[in-house]
Amino acid sequence: MVMEKVQEIKKSEEKAGAIIKSAEDNAADIASSLESKINEFKDFKEEQIAGEIKKYREAGDKETEAKINALRQEYLHKLTGLKEVSERKVSSISESVWKEIKKVLMPQ
Repeated sequence: MVMEKVQEIKKSEEKAGAIIKSAEDNAADIASSLESKINEFKDFKEEQIAGEIKKYREAGDKETEAKINALRQEYLHKLTGLKEVSERKVSSISESVWKEIKKVLMPQ
């Protein structure tokens, strides 16, 4: 009877060893699978971040371009205004100078 119990204990130990070995193999498979999924997630995250950075830069570039265009338009508008003012002043000064020249050359 003691021998039978010893045999049962040995078989139980062998079964427990097999169960532990199987659990270790399963744990290794799970760890490998998790590592693979983590790497996939990291790649996905990096792609998403790169995409968002690109969108942000494009939006910033468009905004900057719009500001540059607005400043360019403002500059052209002011330049046109300055040209008109300066042309009027040149014309006015020219008329004044001619009047002075006429007064000097042709006194009445």
